[in-house]
Amino acid sequence: MRMNDTHDGSRAEYGPVMFRANALKQQHPEWLVGSKEQPPRYGAWSAVNYAVPQIRALAFRYCEEVCQNYDVDGIELDFFRHAFFFKCSGAGEPCGQAELNQMTDLVRRIRSMTEELGRKRNRPLLLGIRVPDSIEYCRLIGLDVEGWLAEHLVDILVVGGYTQLNPWEYSVALGHKFGVKVYPSLDEPRLRDEAARKLRASPESYRGRALTAWEAAADGIYMFNFFDPQSPLWRELGEPTVLRKRDRNYFASVLGVGAMPVPHQRFIRVPTLNPSDPISHRAGQPIEFRIGEDLPTSGPHIILHLQFKDSAPQLTARLNGTALTKGTTKGAWLEFALEGAVLRPGANTLLIEPSSSEKQMSLVDLYVSVAEAR
Repeated sequence: MRMNDTHDGSRAEYGPVMFRANALKQQHPEWLVGSKEQPPRYGAWSAVNYAVPQIRALAFRYCEEVCQNYDVDGIELDFFRHAFFFKCSGAGEPCGQAELNQMTDLVRRIRSMTEELGRKRNRPLLLGIRVPDSIEYCRLIGLDVEGWLAEHLVDILVVGGYTQLNPWEYSVALGHKFGVKVYPSLDEPRLRDEAARKLRASPESYRGRALTAWEAAADGIYMFNFFDPQSPLWRELGEPTVLRKRDRNYFASVLGVGAMPVPHQRFIRVPTLNPSDPISHRAGQPIEFRIGEDLPTSGPHIILHLQFKDSAPQLTARLNGTALTKGTTKGAWLEFALEGAVLRPGANTLLIEPSSSEKQMSLVDLYVSVAEAR
C-alpha cells in the first residue's frame, strides 16, 4: 500500500484525470495538505494529511479488509512513494512528537490486527515497511522508524528508492539490531543525462548494485517498478555466487542526488557523482566509490572509467594508495586497466591530480566494469 500516492497532484496530463476519479479527495478537500490554488511549499498539494483521524482510520481499514478477506502472506506499507504525510512538512518544518505519535499509533494498530489474524489462522501475517534510509530524515517527515523496530512492529525493512541517503551498511545495522530483515530497494535511475541513465539501467549495473547490497549483509533485494518479467535479473540478483560469474558495473553513484517531496540534501551520506552533479577537482580531494566483492587478482577484465566534462585531461591517479599508469583516452573518458588486488570490498578511494599543464578539471562520472573472461 502506497501511504500517500500523489500522482493526482501532478501537472502532467494524468494528474487532473486521476484527481477527478478520486471520490475521497473530491468530497473532503479539507483532508488534504493543500489545494491546487494554495499548494504547500514542498510536496504535492493532493497528499492526504495523516493528522486527520479519518485518514488514519481509512488506511487501517484498507489493510484490515485485505488481511481479513484474502490469504496473503503479509502487507507492505510503502512510505517512500511518496514520502509526505503532514502539513508541517509542506511548510518546510520538522514534524513534532504529535505527528510521530499519530503515525506510530497507526502502525501499531495495523500490527495488532495482523498479529490477531495470524494467530487465528495459525500462520503469521508479516508486516513490511518501505522508508527512506535515514532515521533522522524519517523523523523529520513524521516516521519514527527506529521506534517501530524497537517495539517489534515490523518484520521486513525495505530501504531506499529513487534516492539513497546512506550506505547499505547503515540500514542493515539498524534492522539487524532489532532482528528485522533488511531489503535494499534498487530503483531505476532517473538521471537527466540519457547516456548516463542508459549505462545505469543496464543488467551489469543492477548486478553491481545487488552485490554491493549483499556485501553489506542485506537479507534480500527489492525491485521497484521493474516491469520486465523475462529479465535474467530475476534469476540472478538473489544469488551472489551467480552474480560474481556475470559482467557487472560499480558506479560511484547510480541515483545522484535524487528527489524527495521534502528537502533531503543535508541528510545525504553517499557520493552523488553523475553528469548532473560533477566534481570540480580540488587537490587532495578523495573520490569514493564502493565495490561489492573481493575481486580475484586474475581472471576478470577490470577497468576504471573516468568521464570528464570536455576531454580527458592529463593527470596522475592513485587508487587506494596504488599509482595507476597507462591510462587510455577515449574522448571525454579516461580508462585504467586494474588488477583485482587494487580494489577492496566496501569503500574505495581515488585521488586524481592534474598535471602542471592542467589548471582545472571537472569529473563527471566514475564506474568500474568487471567483465568475465570469455
